[in-house]
Amino acid sequence: MVAFGFGEVFGGLIHGLLIDKIGSKKTVFVNILIVVITFSATLYSTNLAEYNAWSFVMCYCWGYLDGSNNIFIFQVLGSEFEEG
Repeated sequence: MVAFGFGEVFGGLIHGLLIDKIGSKKTVFVNILIVVITFSATLYSTNLAEYNAWSFVMCYCWGYLDGSNNIFIFQVLGSEFEEG
């Protein structure tokens, strides 16, 4: 779970900087790429059927996915309404 925590922190920070740099519309494709990487790491780790370094990579990917999606959703919902 330590790897998950590191992924959560780095995912939020890096994805927040990425949204600031290229905008939220373009980061949708980054989100899709992160989902594919996480899914691939999970499949590979479960096919190995043993506890090793890939287990940490898989947990990091899940944390990174969670952190980046949280930042993305908060950013989209935070700018949904026009200020009057």
